[in-house]
Amino acid sequence: MKNKPGKIIRSAVVKVDRKLHTRRGRNVMLYLMCLIVAFIFWSIITLDETMERDFDLPVELVNVPDSVVVVGNLPQSINVVLKGKGTQFVKYSVVKPPVFTVDFREFGRNGFVALSRTKIDSELRDIFGQNISIIVVNPDSMRVAYSSGNGFRVPLRVNSSVSASTRSIISGPVVAALDSVTVYTASGKRPDLDYVETETVSRDELTDTMVCDIAVKQLPGMKIMPETVSVTIPAELLVSKKRTVPVKAVNVPAGARLITYPASVEVSYLVPMRLSSSDMPVKASVDYKALNAGSRNAKVEVEAMPGGYKVVSVSQDSVEYVIER
Repeated sequence: MKNKPGKIIRSAVVKVDRKLHTRRGRNVMLYLMCLIVAFIFWSIITLDETMERDFDLPVELVNVPDSVVVVGNLPQSINVVLKGKGTQFVKYSVVKPPVFTVDFREFGRNGFVALSRTKIDSELRDIFGQNISIIVVNPDSMRVAYSSGNGFRVPLRVNSSVSASTRSIISGPVVAALDSVTVYTASGKRPDLDYVETETVSRDELTDTMVCDIAVKQLPGMKIMPETVSVTIPAELLVSKKRTVPVKAVNVPAGARLITYPASVEVSYLVPMRLSSSDMPVKASVDYKALNAGSRNAKVEVEAMPGGYKVVSVSQDSVEYVIER
């Protein structure tokens, strides 16, 4: 069983060899050799011809000192149309286009990294060869400011649009891990800003606290660092609780007494989970001034509860009453 694959291969080789030694086999081999020779000659002739090629070259800024902050961005890529011999472009048919590197040490001067069309052409010839013709360059120049100062601290404000699910609440303000950011300007002068904002944090149907990274809004002519901040959206589940509470009469004039039947009601409410063990007082009342003389029923009101608490229902929304004088 171990020698079976070897026997199959040797048998296939023998069969191929026999066929190649036939007249038809020799004709096929001769035809293939002619095709290979023709392809080689075609390639040589084609590569020696002048042609135009279009390239999108990634742009990369290199050798930037740690003390320098670039204000703004160079283009992500530069599009060029070049004319030259096919031999000058052949390797880029199988490998990625080269990176167009911008050396800060060479082009960073007086607060700007700047390349004119002449400088760009020179860099392209260094990449592709001195004999190429440059037909199109887009963009045809580059200019971006930089700052070598320490920057200025400016308060950070979080923009948010968040909501919790039906059985949850947003249990506090949306806050960033940083209360301020550093703003760099090309002029080196303090920016006329009271605060800097984040992009809008938008989350819906939250059931638990969420932490996410949000971009800081960049402003023209400035560089704001860091570019993203960690933002916490506090949310928590609500748990259901019930409590039987007495019905209290309010605004009763002196010399009168208002008695309700029943004297207490059951209130169902939702409370944040972290406060579920707290003894939060729940108060129910009827208002003497709101009594309707034509009715023997008084409406039960549940007093406002602390933030996060939600009254779901009262066992009776009205109670009977009598007034004693």
